[in-house]
Amino acid sequence: MTDCETIYDYAMVTIKDYRIDKLANADYASFLTYMRGFLVHGIASFQTNCFQTLELTTQVVDSSTKYYFTVDLTLQESMLLADEIVYYWVQSLIQETEVFQPKMSAKSFKYVELPSAIKQRSEYLDKLEGKINNSICSYQFNNLSSIPFLKDIGG
Repeated sequence: MTDCETIYDYAMVTIKDYRIDKLANADYASFLTYMRGFLVHGIASFQTNCFQTLELTTQVVDSSTKYYFTVDLTLQESMLLADEIVYYWVQSLIQETEVFQPKMSAKSFKYVELPSAIKQRSEYLDKLEGKINNSICSYQFNNLSSIPFLKDIGG
């Protein structure tokens, strides 16, 4: 069983956000809940391309609930899920930035340079999506023998 915290650790190598770091230091349980939200989105995105089940289970350890996958994920599967977490985190940053626009006049919004920040994050999000898609193709290519219809053809 792969611990979800392992996936979060992989994602946090890329994620550099003082707010998340502060949350992790102040209330680690809340940090885990926050990261699990991104992971759930990542599971939903990757599940259709994954050759293993991505079901989660829980165990109580030292009076806290820990989340695990019901199977042992490969490193490639773990890294893909970490990339999915990063993807949804960046997406949340873009949405968070766009929320400012209705509260500001168009003129003020332009001077704060939020549009360029949104553009940069959107471009990064597009590159990250491409990276994830390439990683999924590589993952599937490396596991061709797991594809049911190819297994039947090979006899």
